[in-house]
Amino acid sequence: AQALEGADLIAAAQRIHKTAYWGAMSLGTPPQSFKVIFDTGSGNLIVPSTNCSADGCRPHRKYNRTASSTGLLVTNERGEDSSEITFGTGQISGGFTRDRLCIGSSICIDANFIAADRETTEPFQDIPFDGIMGLGFKELSMGDGFNIVDNLVVRNALPDGVFSFFLTDGGDSEVTFGGYRPEYLASAIVWAKVREQSYWQVAIDDITFDNMPKDLCGGGCQVAVDTGTSMLAGPTELVEQLRRLVAAE
Repeated sequence: AQALEGADLIAAAQRIHKTAYWGAMSLGTPPQSFKVIFDTGSGNLIVPSTNCSADGCRPHRKYNRTASSTGLLVTNERGEDSSEITFGTGQISGGFTRDRLCIGSSICIDANFIAADRETTEPFQDIPFDGIMGLGFKELSMGDGFNIVDNLVVRNALPDGVFSFFLTDGGDSEVTFGGYRPEYLASAIVWAKVREQSYWQVAIDDITFDNMPKDLCGGGCQVAVDTGTSMLAGPTELVEQLRRLVAAE
């Protein structure tokens, strides 16, 4: 990963077969480095721990709390000290921990996260990154202190409260904390109101093919902008209309 000092901290993300984008961060004192997906579709930071011997954890770097002078076991406001999370294609469980989180060299905060002690073989054994950094809203997080975006804002570590993604098939992709890179813009910025502060859920007017509206939304659709998936998903009826339009089998 590469990083810039100052307001625009850039963590270069690598692309995996055009379906996943990951970058580097660290936890602990001294820092332990991990590769993570920067995922706007989830709300927790999750990395494997040294307590995990499951096949899903085996190929990955593991967080060692006892090797960090700043690592602590914590509970959330409901008194919970661990959790199990089910994803679309797998499951993890682990304990709640707090430690020093650094993205690049100039953004560092104390953050709560899940140190996984179990990860299912599928899909985690074969993924080329270690964990997930959720950048969704607090509703998706395990409790107070677990939401990375909120933590960055409260600690004045996210200039202007803005982060942005530049994803490309042909070169280095980037996530920028503290703004955006004007040279990467394909058009003027369109600001869309977030309708539900859970996922990054916004409204769209319609779906177009070759820049021609197809009247598929019936007055508008609600969509979640999710950097953690390469799939387009939706209601069965709408997806079936899309399938017919592109003649997919």
